[in-house]
Amino acid sequence: MIEVIIALSSVLLGFILGFVVEWGRGKRRLKVHWAALRSEINLCKKRAQDYVGGRVKAPLYRLPTVAFQISLPILMVDGDLSAKGFEALVEYYSWCLDINRGLDNADELRKDENLKLLEKEYRRNLDKAETLYNPKDAQPSRYEEAVKVLK
Repeated sequence: MIEVIIALSSVLLGFILGFVVEWGRGKRRLKVHWAALRSEINLCKKRAQDYVGGRVKAPLYRLPTVAFQISLPILMVDGDLSAKGFEALVEYYSWCLDINRGLDNADELRKDENLKLLEKEYRRNLDKAETLYNPKDAQPSRYEEAVKVLK
């Protein structure tokens, strides 16, 4: 009888330990995704500031969006992100994608040597890039709203 109790206790202990280990892995995995988003959000802000300050109309770089594409869905599925947080992050990254699209447009205009339209696209991109981290109205920036969500 004691052997049965020991065997059942061992099985139960193994089950509990396996659950705890897996739970710990899941928590670490979520921390990695949050860290990736945090890094990418900060890098996007820095690249936007570089664009505004650098005066290069069609730079080679783009704002990164890899962590957004990989980590955001995982955080949403795992329930580690509120609807309001999801909205703030999507708004931020949509703005980054808009800037990237504008930079692509500027590059095409540069290749075509269409200087008049390049200047127009450059002004539009400057406005978009600056608004990402420094809005013209009294509202918090998209950057500030995204950073509030980060854990």
